[in-house]
Amino acid sequence: MRYRLMCRLLCSFLAVCWWGGAADSMLFSVSFEGTANAEVAGGGGAAQTARSMEFVEGYIGQGVRLLPGGGLAYKRAGNLELASGTIMFWFKPEWGFLGLGRFNFFGTSTMDLYRVGPKGGKPWLQLRVMGDGKPVVNKLLPDLPSDKWVHVSLAWDTSRGIWLYMNGEQVASADETWEPRMPEWDKTFRISAPETGTHPPSKTGILDEYRVYSVALNADRIRAIAMGLDNSTTPTSGLPQPVFAVPFENNPQATFQGGAAMGLVGVRLTYETGVSGVGALIK
Repeated sequence: MRYRLMCRLLCSFLAVCWWGGAADSMLFSVSFEGTANAEVAGGGGAAQTARSMEFVEGYIGQGVRLLPGGGLAYKRAGNLELASGTIMFWFKPEWGFLGLGRFNFFGTSTMDLYRVGPKGGKPWLQLRVMGDGKPVVNKLLPDLPSDKWVHVSLAWDTSRGIWLYMNGEQVASADETWEPRMPEWDKTFRISAPETGTHPPSKTGILDEYRVYSVALNADRIRAIAMGLDNSTTPTSGLPQPVFAVPFENNPQATFQGGAAMGLVGVRLTYETGVSGVGALIK
């Protein structure tokens, strides 16, 4: 029993160490639980712009639906790194059979990811990076599936390239490099649903769990987050309860199948700040 518990404690600790890097690199997170303000923000979480939106049922808890003409803007400094980073979110398109609807998932003056749904034309996604006033990357991609939740991740490193993922799978990449510069006047990053001029106004979609990281997360990490396996970055609501768990909140008490697990700890533990609350340092 002693050695089984030691192995379980060690595996739990190593799992926290392995996945903790993503949590440490998170700069910004907004879950849209009745507010557009971010709960995690390195540079201030208050929305600089928040117009024409409504809070509805999201992927986890509540999400936000931007109405045509609606938009969100957040302070860039402290919340977004120019040299490298990852932006990810869940989105459920609502543009329906005709495919009308525009949506800017992430926009700055030098990088944006947006959806174009023109009247009488075929919708598409576009990924664009600008450098010295001209396009460095300009990718046209197939449209998102309608009425289904999709996990979208955009990772970049200006010294290596840019990668786009859907539901954890890479769908586009570019090896181009560029200088991490942005005009002085551009102090925010934006999310918006531009007007289409149609009557009635075209629908957009529901956005949820929008996050920004300071590093370009690799494909394995992004896939784990999209599949709900990375509990350092994914809310636990909606996930199955673990059979065995050790929170390490200043003690090694474990639970097994919902009850207390008794045993011996054959290692020396000290407690420090962890990914969530307190963690254990094995000596």
